[in-house]
Amino acid sequence: MKKSVIISAIAAFALMACNGEKLKQAEDRNVILGDSLHVALANQDSLFCLINEINDGMEQLKAMENILTDLLEKSISTFDSDESFYHGYLLSMLTGFPSYGARANREEGDGSPDIVLYPRKPRDPAYIFELKVRKKYNRMADGLSEAYDQIETRRYEDGILDDGYAGVVSFAICFCKKSCIAGLYTHR
Repeated sequence: MKKSVIISAIAAFALMACNGEKLKQAEDRNVILGDSLHVALANQDSLFCLINEINDGMEQLKAMENILTDLLEKSISTFDSDESFYHGYLLSMLTGFPSYGARANREEGDGSPDIVLYPRKPRDPAYIFELKVRKKYNRMADGLSEAYDQIETRRYEDGILDDGYAGVVSFAICFCKKSCIAGLYTHR
C-alpha cells in the first residue's frame, strides 16, 4: 500500500513539474513512436503474407508431386524409367492448356530446356520444366540440384526473357520409378 501511494505521489509531482513545452514534446514523441509502430506492424503483416505465399507455393509443389506420383503409380511400369519416357509423359499432360503452347527441347539461352509452356499472351509468364531421373530414391534431391544448376548455367530463363515474355517460372522435377519430387528454381 505504501509503495502505491509513493508511486502515485511521484507521478503527480512529475506531472506538476512538467510545463506545457515538455508535455508537447512528449506528445510529439508518442506520435512518432505511434507512426513507427504502425510501419513496423505493416511490415510484419507484409512479411506474414509473404511467408504464407511461400507456404502456399510449397503446398502447391507438394500437390503437383502427389498428382504426378498418383498418375505414375496407376499408369506406368517400373521398366519405364528413361528420362525420355518421363519427358514424353509430362509433355503429353501439358499440351492441353488453352492459353499455353507446350514445346520440347527448344533452344533457349545456352541450351534446350526439356519442356517449356509458352503463353499465347506474352504478358503472362512462361514455365520451364527441367527433368531428371534417378535409379534410387535417396538420390532424387541430387537430381533437383542438377536441374537447378542446368537452368542457371545454361541461362534458360534469360533466353525466354530475351524473347520478350513478361516472366518465367522454372521447375525441376526428378523421377524415380513410379515417384517424383518437384522444386521451384530460385535465382542463386
